[in-house]
Amino acid sequence: MSTETRKKSHYSTYHVMEHQEFWDPHTQEIVKGRIEFNYTAKALSTLQMEKLKKICRLLVDDNNDEVMEYVLQHIDHTLASECPEAQREDGIPTIKTLLLDGLDHLDAISQQYNYLEFLQSNEASQHATLQEVSNGTGPLQEQWPAKVRKAFFKKLLSLTVDAYYSHPNIWSEIGYGGPAYPRGYYRTNKGQLDPWEPKPDIIIPKS
Repeated sequence: MSTETRKKSHYSTYHVMEHQEFWDPHTQEIVKGRIEFNYTAKALSTLQMEKLKKICRLLVDDNNDEVMEYVLQHIDHTLASECPEAQREDGIPTIKTLLLDGLDHLDAISQQYNYLEFLQSNEASQHATLQEVSNGTGPLQEQWPAKVRKAFFKKLLSLTVDAYYSHPNIWSEIGYGGPAYPRGYYRTNKGQLDPWEPKPDIIIPKS
């Protein structure tokens, strides 16, 4: 991973994938699959993918295309999955309906600011649109009730953050050493690091 694509980090020289030899083969396969893939969307259209990519970038404040592609893959795979949901509040549609309908409704919310659909709007309007959705406010209350739009935002935020912080590039940026197995943790007191864990950059205060 090139440093040019990385956000400012306290671990500027650390790259978690340089330590993959210490993971078991199954873990290596899973983690490498997050950076080496050729994915074709199964549940999302091209337009929905573009809209979702912009939303996810705003939610985590990151324009890293490599990471965003994995986030989109994770969300699309979740929507295409036949696995039943663990729980769902009464009155909230299935996750696939919740997200796909929500993506369509975003344009109507966006148009109240500058008469433009979400993708054509400037970033300030896009932020305002997402704020309206998270608060359950704005137009289309009959078609898209506050309870449902709040659930849309909460679910999309959860899926985005889960995938974002599962990507090795982000592990490197935040100094996460990756899966501990089979090495394990031995130094568990506050402020202690095991030899294999990344060390933050030494910051020399300006005089």
